[in-house]
Amino acid sequence: MRDEFVDDVRDAPPPDPVAALRLIERQRAEAIRRLSPDPRLYHWPWGFAWLIVFGLFFLRYGPGGRTFVAMPDWLPLAVLAVAMIAVTVFTAVTSSRAYSQISGESARRGAWYGYAWFIGFAGLFATLARINPALPRT
Repeated sequence: MRDEFVDDVRDAPPPDPVAALRLIERQRAEAIRRLSPDPRLYHWPWGFAWLIVFGLFFLRYGPGGRTFVAMPDWLPLAVLAVAMIAVTVFTAVTSSRAYSQISGESARRGAWYGYAWFIGFAGLFATLARINPALPRT
């Protein structure tokens, strides 16, 4: 008989179909909560980074060539580089923590997707570095 092997009350089957459906829904909601990270962890860091960086560019190179805050020419670009690296690392760590419980083909495809983003942006930056000297200076 099945009841002989039940070691704990938590392992006992639900008493009726309605309780079984509630258990399934609770477990489904818990799985979604664990496997779906809060989107704010992705959007807010990027939004704040862009707000800070574009704010610095605006303060240094305002409309009509006006400088609102005197700062070195290299500072906004340096902050851009540091912010992009920091937010990229934060996003990678957040993603790896959120999806560390996934394995198999889904994990492999997710890793390929992440690598494709990295390679795509590396190619973009390499291309821009190559064509930058040919662009007209204003």
